[in-house]
Parts: sequence; C-alpha cells; structure tokens
Amino acid sequence: MLKDFVERIKNNSIYIIIGLFTFWKGYIFFTERTFFFYPPQWTWLMNNAYFDCFMMLAGLALVIYSIIPYRNDVLLGCILGAIVFIFAVIVGIEWEHVRFAGQIKLKENIASNLLTIGTVFWVAHHWDKR
Repeated sequence: MLKDFVERIKNNSIYIIIGLFTFWKGYIFFTERTFFFYPPQWTWLMNNAYFDCFMMLAGLALVIYSIIPYRNDVLLGCILGAIVFIFAVIVGIEWEHVRFAGQIKLKENIASNLLTIGTVFWVAHHWDKR
C-alpha cells in the first residue's frame, strides 16, 4: 500500500507541483488583500477572498486527485481547466495593471502565470502516467 502511494506520487509529480503552486499563489493572494488596486472601483472584486479560496481549493483538489488511486479523465480535465481559467483571469488583471497603472513589477508575474498556463496545457495534452 505504501509502495503504491509512493509510486502514485512519482508518476503524478507534475500534477502535485502544479497543484501546490496554484494553492500557494492563492494563499499569497488571500493574505495580501491590497494586491490589485486598478481601477479603484473594482478593487473589491479583484481582491475577493472567494476567488482566492477557489484558487486554493483548485490547487488542493489537484494534489488530492494526484495521490488517491482514483482515475477519471473528465474530473482531471475540469480541475486543470479551472486552474487555467484562474491563471488567465489573473493574467488579464495583471496586464491591466501594467498597461494602465504603470506597474512594471507585475510583468514577471504575468510571465510566470503564462508559463503556468502553457505548462498545464502541455501536461493536459501529453502527460498520462496514472
């Protein structure tokens, strides 16, 4: 039983990494309530705790799915799709901050999020070791 558990962790390590990255990014947004500020009338929506909790939940769901002995490609696709959606929304918000508010420091975050989206797309298309 322990051997199977370790084997699942080895085979699904990329899913676990993506899930942990998503969880921690959501946790960072959850603890930083003033990260997004432009436009001012939408700060309550962009810094919404529900969105941050959804991000943490999606990351945790991917980690849990990766370590349990259950396989369902539709469920995996929904989890990965939710993660891509979350990161795409964040890229849009960050791009708005770079373009209209002059926050050049967010360019690295945009690159990181686009890399995450590309990685999830690649993994969803090529990775199947369960």
